[in-house]
Amino acid sequence: MCGPETLEVKQITDLANPRRGKIPIPPIMDTQLDQIVIRQVLHPLRKRLLDLFESKISPPKPEDWFDIYLTAFVVLSHIERLARHSTQHAALHSMPVGNKLPCFSNMDSHCTF
Repeated sequence: MCGPETLEVKQITDLANPRRGKIPIPPIMDTQLDQIVIRQVLHPLRKRLLDLFESKISPPKPEDWFDIYLTAFVVLSHIERLARHSTQHAALHSMPVGNKLPCFSNMDSHCTF
């Protein structure tokens, strides 16, 4: 953003922060930009990747096994990193962190994975 309006976001004053003296993007604007990228770039790429992956695994061919393994490894590693980041973000903002999900069959209990 340019200009004097900061949308009530304060300048970074932490001496250890490399962006000290700058005014960060407001959280709502950051979320909006993320949504634009997700919907216009990542969703179409996701569909192409899943279609290509499906064509590789069905019918299975030995010459595709390495591609299948490598793709699954990269995707699962990325999911693991996202889960770790989400857990750290939740802990940083004092949100509950754990490995329990509500069971849909019994709303009073929790499922542990």
